[in-house]
Amino acid sequence: DRDVTGVQTCALPISLHAAPGTDIDEVVRVMARDKKATAGLTFVLDGPAGLEVVPDVAEAAVRDALDMVQPV
Repeated sequence: DRDVTGVQTCALPISLHAAPGTDIDEVVRVMARDKKATAGLTFVLDGPAGLEVVPDVAEAAVRDALDMVQPV
């Protein structure tokens, strides 16, 4: 999968190292309080022009991504 390969190229983890039963709702709430958060969920990503702030990321997309990396 292209996305996983890209993440691995950056030496980033591709699984959530959290205790089984981790509350995804709480993870999303904490992420929204991050100091970079300017509008909803905010990420700082490496783009073609260098680091880019990506504000107002859809919560549903974050939840889907977290669900995909949950340990079985």
